[in-house]
Amino acid sequence: MSSATTAAQTVRASPTEVTRSNTRLPDAAGDVGTADDTSPTTTVLVASPSRLIVRSLTAGLLDLGIGRVMQVGSVERADEVIAGSVVGDLALVSVTFGPPVVRLIQGLCRIGWRRVIALIPTADPGTLAGALEAGATGVLVSGYATYSATDPPADPANVRNLSRRERDVIRLVAEGRSNRLIGQDLLLSSMTVKAHLARITRKLGAGDRAQIVAIAIRAGIID
Repeated sequence: MSSATTAAQTVRASPTEVTRSNTRLPDAAGDVGTADDTSPTTTVLVASPSRLIVRSLTAGLLDLGIGRVMQVGSVERADEVIAGSVVGDLALVSVTFGPPVVRLIQGLCRIGWRRVIALIPTADPGTLAGALEAGATGVLVSGYATYSATDPPADPANVRNLSRRERDVIRLVAEGRSNRLIGQDLLLSSMTVKAHLARITRKLGAGDRAQIVAIAIRAGIID
């Protein structure tokens, strides 16, 4: 067995699992990532049909020190979590899944997730009430639930003003990496990465990581 294989194990659960020590953070479509063999103390499920939202929330959670993030990008994969009785500490579920979200929230509560939070794009009373009636322990009204390919494109001039290093940072953000992991890849400190991200958000007029990635995809910086 090679030293690389010894140092990391392959995560083979249906939802993608990400830990802070991962060397590659996969997308939300179900690609398999690598994780070390430590036992993380906190498990968070991020479930949304938007790859941008999943990537952005994952990176933010890892930055906060969350030990393990499970990424789910479809109703089918969320159903697999429920059917397999995979249980953790916090489930963040986007209502943009549509009508199936009620069943998903109910299922996650039933199998024993400690907290199930519904991500909703607006404080519409009907949406709030529906999430709570389904059994959600709380709701989060967030712009995370609204970013899509229909957002206005970035100013081409602003995109051209990005430095090569800033483009490298954006590509790693799109992979869901935390500031610490981006710094490791680029041989930078976490504070330097944070400074790069601050300049990137100013240049692109973005509000957070999800918008940075959305703009970069539409501008052709990343696939």
